Amino acid sequence: MTAAISLLQVVYSPGAVHYVNINGTHPTLPYTGWSTAATDIQDAVDASTNGDLILVTNGVYQTGSRADEYGVSNRVAITKAVTVESVNGPAVSIIQGDHVFWIIYPYISSGTDVRCVYLTNGATLSGFTLTNAASTGNGGGAFCESNNAILNNCLIVSNSTASGGGGVYSGTLIGCSISNNISTGYGTGGGVSGGVLTNCILNNNSAYIGGGAESSTLYNCIVSGNSGYGGSDNSTLNNCTVCYNLNWGAYNGTLNNCVLYGNLGLAALSSTLNNCTVSDNPGGGPYDCTANNCLLYYNSGGNYSGATLNYCCTTPLPIGGTGNITNEPQMASLSHLSAGSPCIGAGSAAYTNGLDIDGEAWANPPSIGCDEYHPGAVTGPLNVSIQADNTNVGPGFAVNFTAQISGRTSASRWIFDDGTVISNLPFTSHSWLTVGNHIVLLRAYNESYPAGVTSTQVVQVIKQFYVNINNSNPTPPYTNWATAATSIQDAIDAAYPGGTILVSNGVYQTGGHVAQDNAMNRVAVTKPLAIIGINGPSVTTIYAGNNTYEYGTRCVYLANGAMLSGFTLSGGLIGFGTGQGFFGGGVNAGSAVVSNCIITGNSIYAKGQGGGIYGGTLIDCTISGNSTPENENVTSIGGGACSSTLINCIISGNSCGGYGGGAYGCTLNNCTVIGNSALVGGGTAYCTVNNSIVYFNSNNSVYGPYPNYDNASFLNSCTTPDPAGIGDIIQDPLFVNPAAGDFHLQTNSPCINSGNNTYVSVTNDLDGNPRIVGGTVDIGAYEYQTPTSIISYAWLQQYGLPTDGSVDHADLDGNGMNVYQDWIAGLNPTNALSVLKMLSPSPTNSPPGLVVSWQSVSNITYYLQSSTNLAAHPAFSTIQSNIVGQAGTTSYTDTTATNSGPYFYRVGVQ
Repeated sequence: MTAAISLLQVVYSPGAVHYVNINGTHPTLPYTGWSTAATDIQDAVDASTNGDLILVTNGVYQTGSRADEYGVSNRVAITKAVTVESVNGPAVSIIQGDHVFWIIYPYISSGTDVRCVYLTNGATLSGFTLTNAASTGNGGGAFCESNNAILNNCLIVSNSTASGGGGVYSGTLIGCSISNNISTGYGTGGGVSGGVLTNCILNNNSAYIGGGAESSTLYNCIVSGNSGYGGSDNSTLNNCTVCYNLNWGAYNGTLNNCVLYGNLGLAALSSTLNNCTVSDNPGGGPYDCTANNCLLYYNSGGNYSGATLNYCCTTPLPIGGTGNITNEPQMASLSHLSAGSPCIGAGSAAYTNGLDIDGEAWANPPSIGCDEYHPGAVTGPLNVSIQADNTNVGPGFAVNFTAQISGRTSASRWIFDDGTVISNLPFTSHSWLTVGNHIVLLRAYNESYPAGVTSTQVVQVIKQFYVNINNSNPTPPYTNWATAATSIQDAIDAAYPGGTILVSNGVYQTGGHVAQDNAMNRVAVTKPLAIIGINGPSVTTIYAGNNTYEYGTRCVYLANGAMLSGFTLSGGLIGFGTGQGFFGGGVNAGSAVVSNCIITGNSIYAKGQGGGIYGGTLIDCTISGNSTPENENVTSIGGGACSSTLINCIISGNSCGGYGGGAYGCTLNNCTVIGNSALVGGGTAYCTVNNSIVYFNSNNSVYGPYPNYDNASFLNSCTTPDPAGIGDIIQDPLFVNPAAGDFHLQTNSPCINSGNNTYVSVTNDLDGNPRIVGGTVDIGAYEYQTPTSIISYAWLQQYGLPTDGSVDHADLDGNGMNVYQDWIAGLNPTNALSVLKMLSPSPTNSPPGLVVSWQSVSNITYYLQSSTNLAAHPAFSTIQSNIVGQAGTTSYTDTTATNSGPYFYRVGVQ
């Protein structure tokens, strides 16, 4: 969207004309001709009287200083009701202020703060750039005594203040662009504070509150890319576009007939919106707002929350409010309705203000949203372009497209080269599986252009990129082995999101890249890419040792959506020499995936979290010999891993000067955690542990008697002492040769068949063998491949029964249930009184029905079925499932059993 910048036509009262030419050679008072022009604007102002005109020719006016009545220094102080106008406009007429430059903050500085312009009541400044200024008071670039001072056709760029109005304080601004200004600290109104703006652009300004505008009134303005609590704060916006602001679009204001999209935070907070179109805001639609006649749709963070809505088009349908609809809005563009939109005529005239976004009258009843659809008047020019977040991607990677259409629009259509057609949706996403160039076409229509106006975008899909450390001819973009990169980082920088980088054998130990956490990395995967060592970790290494960076170097940083597989990652060392906290000595994985990797010999200091790895999901990895030493009296956590999800992993020989030698704050499924050490929780601390072995770890006994874990939740796992979780065992796991690092299970290990299949999310174990062999998953990273029984070995062993399968189907106690059935039901296979048995039901009146009871075991999950006719097919149907058993007996009230019956029941184990 673009704003129409209109110039103010000033009609001057009779008065003198004064001239300024920075290169003049004979400046002579009162400067009433070019030959006698002043060389300084301030001199001409001083020579003028109210009602005069001062014409200024090209130049950078950057000298001189004049204090205003508040004691603030200004390059120019317009202290009279005069007009100062450039001859050739803001591109060549510049008033440049000054600001303090700190050499060593806060001790040594250079320069002084000088604002560009002060304007008294009745003064006008037209056609200038105001830049590089700072103020000790309000208004970094310009200070207006009131809204009776005017700035027209000005560029206000890169100014600052610690108070209100980084760009401008107060005043009336017409056709101005206000960008890259800042109100520092707790300052307000990064662009403008207390102003009235018409046809202005506020872009990329920042402040604590009101990044673009604060306590202002805006007409037909664009508020874009600003940061702070609201692109606007405490302001009234009429017929404005509010887009791509970094936090909230608008805060604590009133918005009439506006379009809000692309704001990274909420579209609006604590505001009133009338006839606004709010869509495609990642942070969500209005929160704690009142919205009337508004279109609130397609906001990925939710269309509204805590809002009062009337006559709005949104989903889900609000609870309360009047006249709301949930139909798809059929938007021809980000601001305009299509001819068939259900929003046309669906609003209420009680909430309309002024004119619609095109300056046209509202119908009665009006449309929902910022646009009123007038058949026969949907005419005029159309400008169409496509905004794509990526134009080069890998197969299957979705590209997000936004239709940028200006002008009255009656319909729009996306046409993709695979035959996909999408109508009246201003944003969409699409992916391709085939490699090559793909064409995207956007066509917009109105009554002047019934055949449509089109724009096209080419998207290139490339699948693979290559790295060979020994290649003699590396040539970007490295799309085959002959032109492979010799550096993994080079290939990453050239690759497209969604692509795959194949890496051949070698030790990759040179180069460095600073990632988002300010740590140096040997490799920084800053895009959603798959990085694969094609021959595995035994021959492909990323080594971060021998580094010269002041604070050390990590092996790998992974952006969200990235994947790393088939590498040894070693030598990472992060954080020494600094008091900052760092994450992951070997890998900072965020929410990425790491598989088939060996993470060894890495360290992290200074509030370190995760000596080996921080974050991510790890599958089939070995994490060994990493550390987070105690440093600067600050507790470190997670010697091996921190805040990660680990599946089929070995975590051994790691150490931590604080909590969690092996893992801290992690979820472990089918992992083996052995031989780790820490001050507290040698194996794990604050972890959720499922189907895992946590054994033979150590801690400082001064800090507790639990060397294997501290504050951890265990289910179906093997550790000691007993953590009292369901299915946990405390027996020695019986590894094949733990001293030699062989953590496979012996033939009689109690961990065989003793896990819970609920926690299995992969099909193979750490060796690549089938994850479940005996019907029930084993505990630990390796699955025993030739079990002779289908029953938990630990369960059989506690009753002294053989694990060779010979008794699995035998009824040892004569109760009618074999050993396998006893195991499933949680019974004692050697005790005839330990049975799953229905008890006689009893009637109840609170509530009416039958209380059905059975002999049960704690933590076994049951289902209950009933029948009224045993001859029916099927005779029984389930009336309740997921009933958690109690020790002794469990009961359930059948509230459908309210007459004489008959009723038949049976119970089973899930």
